[in-house]
Amino acid sequence: MLLVIAVAGAALGAAGAAAAAQEGPVLPGDPFPALTLQVLSPGAVELRPLDLAQLIGKRPIVLVQFAIGNGPGEAMLLRLQELSSDLPADVDVMGVARAQGAEGVARAARRLGALGVKLPVIMEEGPRLDLLLGGTRSPTINLIDHQGILRVSRAGGLKQKVGAGADMRQAIRSAAARGPVPTAGPLEPYAPANDLIGEHFPDFKLRTLGTGEEMALSQLVGTKGQRVTALLFWHPDSAESFHIMSGVVSGAASYHKWIDVISVANLKDEQEVARAKEFVQKNAMTFPVLRDEGRKTQDRYMVGSLATMYFIRPDGVVDAVYTGTNVNYVPVFSVKIRRILKVGKEYEGGG
Repeated sequence: MLLVIAVAGAALGAAGAAAAAQEGPVLPGDPFPALTLQVLSPGAVELRPLDLAQLIGKRPIVLVQFAIGNGPGEAMLLRLQELSSDLPADVDVMGVARAQGAEGVARAARRLGALGVKLPVIMEEGPRLDLLLGGTRSPTINLIDHQGILRVSRAGGLKQKVGAGADMRQAIRSAAARGPVPTAGPLEPYAPANDLIGEHFPDFKLRTLGTGEEMALSQLVGTKGQRVTALLFWHPDSAESFHIMSGVVSGAASYHKWIDVISVANLKDEQEVARAKEFVQKNAMTFPVLRDEGRKTQDRYMVGSLATMYFIRPDGVVDAVYTGTNVNYVPVFSVKIRRILKVGKEYEGGG
């Protein structure tokens, strides 16, 4: 039985909330309920009603759960926007976010406009749609096929595998062509940063923490012969950064003949700058530290965990991404040098 919830304004009625709680998450392979929601259209500042009954069972729908102001989520929405430009016109790609009241909606509209978002975004005050999609973790991508069946739920990125070797991007394209779509989910957590693997690195130009000298990543990658570039995002107040930094420093020192380490820290004020300088000194970090003001570079790289390390090949292609604290970077550096540069084991360490 389909669940139909009528929504007045941006709030859910008590009866609808109780029904949603009883219904629980929609499982992949089941019909998706025809809800009446509120949506913010591109360039608009006010919400308008959206009746999913007009879309479900007629055309594929892609729902991108994200949070306003969350870099990886906003970057994921923009990647879906780019993909949607190559899809047939009868596919609906929409964001799903939360905003409290008229003021929250206005802030969201300004943020989406600044980002250049041209997709409609469903706005909710509560988590009802998130819960129907299997939880509140974001960003995630969900795919409803043209028959109204939820096929894939809670994919963390376009390159995450969803079955039979296909990734989320391929599943969306197949759904758009009315082709077969795997039924999968809820999928395991997936770092959006992994979507950059196999792509050319996004270039940036930032100033160093110490001297203020401007440095571009493109000045380093592939300009000094066959070398690997290790790009690390960290923060002085991050326990993750503290946990992995000794291994990064040791690996950088041991393999400096074949690898260049460069790091980026989002520092919003002078107090964080001071703590970063203290952190650098305490951990004997000799590689460049660049200041990412406004989190722009961090967001472009879809960084969700501070610490996140990208390994970039000499040709500029991102080879691998490592996140979190369960990484010993000394052996990781060794493996990456051997696999990317084909340096034999006899050349490892020292020198």
